[in-house]
Amino acid sequence: MSEPVFTTRQIDTDRPSYVLQASITGGSGKSMASLLNPSGSGKKLCVRALLIQPRSSSGTNVIVTYETRAITAHSGGSAFTPLKRDSADDASVAQAKTEPSSVTGTTNIHTFILQSNTVQGIYVHRFGSWGERPIVLREGEGICIHQVTSNAGSFDITLIWTEEAP
Repeated sequence: MSEPVFTTRQIDTDRPSYVLQASITGGSGKSMASLLNPSGSGKKLCVRALLIQPRSSSGTNVIVTYETRAITAHSGGSAFTPLKRDSADDASVAQAKTEPSSVTGTTNIHTFILQSNTVQGIYVHRFGSWGERPIVLREGEGICIHQVTSNAGSFDITLIWTEEAP
């Protein structure tokens, strides 16, 4: 019997988990958010989920293409303190940014599209479901959510990850 598309199963109960959640104005060729596991962290980050929801749109029936890209560095933008899902957990080792102005690395590891003409649509991907592994970020590795096609609307972006021994 196959696993249902949506389950109530928790992402991971025995590992510290963290969230980056921000509202960001879109734009063609724009890096929306990035997550980097710095060298010397002593951890690996396992990206478990990505959610994107339109908040407003600049057009009707606009299809927006996004890529999850592998990166090795990011700069500029706004530093974001990851939120802990359990207050007893240590602070995250991750370096998180919203709207980084520069990222090093452009290898696309995941493409997805979202129709943004209403605020009713939402994109949800649980990495590690359906027989695939989560996106594993070892020291010096990261990801960037990159908007490929244009829409000047605003979007809520959520990344959820766990941190564990390498």
